[in-house]
Amino acid sequence: APQSLRDAFLVRIERLSPAAQHAARAVAVGRTLDEAAIAAVTELNRDPLQSALRDALAEQILVTDPEGRFGFRHALLREALYDDLLPGERSDLHLALARHLEEQLGGEPDHELELTSAIAGHYASAGDQPAALRSTMRASLAAAHGLAYGEAADLAERALELWPRVDEAEALLGIDHVELLSRAAQNHSLTSDRARAEVLLQSALAELDADAEPARYAALLARLSRSVWSLNRGAEAVEIGERALALIPVDDPLGTRPLLRAWLSRMRFLRGRFREAAADAEVALQAAVQ
Repeated sequence: APQSLRDAFLVRIERLSPAAQHAARAVAVGRTLDEAAIAAVTELNRDPLQSALRDALAEQILVTDPEGRFGFRHALLREALYDDLLPGERSDLHLALARHLEEQLGGEPDHELELTSAIAGHYASAGDQPAALRSTMRASLAAAHGLAYGEAADLAERALELWPRVDEAEALLGIDHVELLSRAAQNHSLTSDRARAEVLLQSALAELDADAEPARYAALLARLSRSVWSLNRGAEAVEIGERALALIPVDDPLGTRPLLRAWLSRMRFLRGRFREAAADAEVALQAAVQ
């Protein structure tokens, strides 16, 4: 907002009681908050808080939605107040909100994604990178569980951005960077963004030692083969699939061999290589029924 308009907005805030100003600052950070969240962040007792909220409503600073949550009547008013917060004050409010929302986890599954995404955002805004990484990954998993693969992919990408900023990120999440790349690629594949999935799988393969983990490397190659095929690069997809098959150990701990044989058979059939397709299909069938 222009400086004069911003100042006019802030004058309206300054007319509120100190408690109402405190509540308004919490809502400026949370955007839309219920009374319990405002109480947790401001540490105002019930009666002073309700009086403060009535004050903010009467002055038409805050409004309530149909669910009884509080938000700003005007977006520019919220923006002006948020920008006016001291950096430390803003971080403290984001941190308090993140911790309050974490206490609400484990309730209705329908709200899990909304909660986990909000928690991740507040931790990131508070500058707590480890907590932001942990909560962003949790939000990505919640999104995938709810079949919101686009949001799961976006959150996984955010986790990839946070990873280098966090010491001991692997210990924190319980997965390594290759696995995070793999999960991000999977979510992009499920949204049909196979070009991005290919880039992420190539990055994962570049970080993995094929000699040290041949089964895992082969499994990623098999997935890359599918992505490349979907991008209309059939000959390259078959070549990648054959590379994967050659790497799979005899004991095949991940059970990749029959699936890969079946995939190679399908690709060869669609490319008119019927004799090779039949041979692969027979081997895949025998492995599957054993």
